Amino acid sequence: ETVARLSELKRKKAAESNASMVKASSFGWNAEDSTAALQAAIDSGARKVIVDWRDEGDWVVSSVVLRKSNQEIAIADGVTIRGKADSTADALLTIPQGVTNVFLHGIVTAAIAVENGDRRPVIQILGGENVAVTDLTIVSDACDRIKFPDTVKNLKIDSIIYKKPHDWPKRRYSHLLNLER
Repeated sequence: ETVARLSELKRKKAAESNASMVKASSFGWNAEDSTAALQAAIDSGARKVIVDWRDEGDWVVSSVVLRKSNQEIAIADGVTIRGKADSTADALLTIPQGVTNVFLHGIVTAAIAVENGDRRPVIQILGGENVAVTDLTIVSDACDRIKFPDTVKNLKIDSIIYKKPHDWPKRRYSHLLNLER
């Protein structure tokens, strides 16, 4: 019985890694820290990862590395990936050297935000080829909101809106509160 369960788990994991599209929430979600779930979705090997809407709140992460080539990361409409205030990571999202054909984009009102006073880059591209970052609102006080060296080949950064943290409100959870008087 144990061998059968292990075989089934291996089969499911293999199917996930060969999937053409996954939703990040299928790997879990936590209101205080969703780093592991988002990183697992990206590491799954799916060609498209959708960071989907969670009624419960934003995707709060320490740092996520987009280490897979030939991958599209789509942040759904209304979703904010928010950096943890206590993170010591160099950047919120990092694309390491050697990664190619990465498309990071938002859909309508998607945003990536770091806390007020957090001066680290929001997106750090360390190298690679055919990297596109488009259609996002980036919320940060940092000077280098998107940081990249001159060695990145075929880099496209387009349709980015920059805002200060005081211009981007945190989500309100009034629907979860009992407002009876």
